[in-house]
Amino acid sequence: MYALFWRQYLNLVGRCDVPLAITVLRDATEALLYQYAEAPARAYAVAVPYLHLCGRVLGGAMMARSAAIATRRLNEAGADARFYRSKLQTARFYAEFLLPQTLSLARTIKSGGPSVVEADTELLTAS
Repeated sequence: MYALFWRQYLNLVGRCDVPLAITVLRDATEALLYQYAEAPARAYAVAVPYLHLCGRVLGGAMMARSAAIATRRLNEAGADARFYRSKLQTARFYAEFLLPQTLSLARTIKSGGPSVVEADTELLTAS
């Protein structure tokens, strides 16, 4: 169901048909599960960025749904055009300003764990 909304959303804001953010989330999830199997501490170290990534992607799904509904309602007689145009503007902002952050979050998830786990805690304490 959301795949259709994503396609409409991404087309609406001038993006390609492939929902990149969903692919990024799937890849990050696989990386996190692999890390957990190999060294759980590395997976724990990137848990918060993973939750942020989930929030960005799921927020995008909600924006996609909102944009699809707004597009449909704009074509109806008597629709509150200003309200629905503002929904489309918000969806565009999310797609262009917030959704690209998924790429940096995914990179942190895939390779940021060791920098936390392998840190020398003695160097981090006040002397």
